[in-house]
This record gives sequence, C-alpha cells and structure tokens, in this order.
Amino acid sequence: MPSETWKTKWQSMQRPSEHIEYKKDKKGGLIEKERPRRKKITPLVKRATELIVNGEATTLKQVAELVGCHQDSLRKAFDQDHVITYLIETTKKNLARGVLRAGAVKLELLSAVSEKVQSEVATEILAMNGIGVPRAGQQTSVNVSVSAGYVINLSPDGSKGAEPKTIDAEPVLSEHERLIRDLG
Repeated sequence: MPSETWKTKWQSMQRPSEHIEYKKDKKGGLIEKERPRRKKITPLVKRATELIVNGEATTLKQVAELVGCHQDSLRKAFDQDHVITYLIETTKKNLARGVLRAGAVKLELLSAVSEKVQSEVATEILAMNGIGVPRAGQQTSVNVSVSAGYVINLSPDGSKGAEPKTIDAEPVLSEHERLIRDLG
C-alpha cells in the first residue's frame, strides 16, 4: 500500500488551497513537516483590541480597567509581534468598514438640496477617480537641484553669478487693517 499513501500525498500537494510542506526522512520517504505553532490571541487581548479600535477607550489604563487586568500585562501583550499583527489587521478591517460608510455619505450628498454641495461632491468624486480637476491636496513637485552635466544660464543678461533681484512690496491691506495698523 505504499503507492496509495504516495498517491494521496501527491494529490494533497497538488491542491493549491492546502500548503502542506514535506521533507524526506532517513529512508528517503516523504513525511509532513511540522508546522510552527501559530500563537493565539487571548480573549482578553481581543476584547482590549476591540475597545481601542472602536474608540471606546483611548488609553491603555482605560482599556485595562474595562477589561479587568493590570495595564502592564496589556503593555507586555501589545509588545508581542503576533499581537501587533492582530492589531493592524483589526484596524484595517475597521477602516474598510468606514470607507464604505464614507462612500455612502458622499453619494447621498450628490442629492443634497444645495447645488453648491452637489457640485463640490461631484467634483471631488470625479477627482478621486482621476477625472477632472485634481484635488486641493495634490501637488506637483519639481526637482531643481543641479548635478553633473550642462547648466543653462537663463538670466536675462546672461551674466554669471548675477545678484537676484529683490522687490520691496507692501501687502495689500483692507481699510480695516490699515486703521488697526495706524492706531497700533
């Protein structure tokens, strides 16, 4: 019956949903590798994570009081790599739910009474999808550092090392601002 065990092992290796690793034993046969044990998240840490992610508690002291343990115990638990990974995954899931809700709010605002609100929301939704005017937060940066190569002098008179022009200008003040300046 060794061929049947080989056949079943071969079939299980072909299934992409299962990630079973094998190693050779002393006789040359295949045996399943021991999987590293996955560290578990305790129910206490899960509850503490929910409190933080949902915004029910903001400090570790508050979380410790609500969960019923000492804050040093929570601090030690939150310093472990597998718990940090769990915190990040939970936060990402919570933010994904928020994205859905925010999208629904934006779509509801498209039907707002105010035409200005409708216009701003429509422009923002189009800009988020790469259509139309870019959003206010988007900027273009230009690198103007000089490195090896040719340098082209674009000054009007073509002189090297010309002093930059400085322009004295006073800010344009409203009548109210001028009164305050003159009185102060």
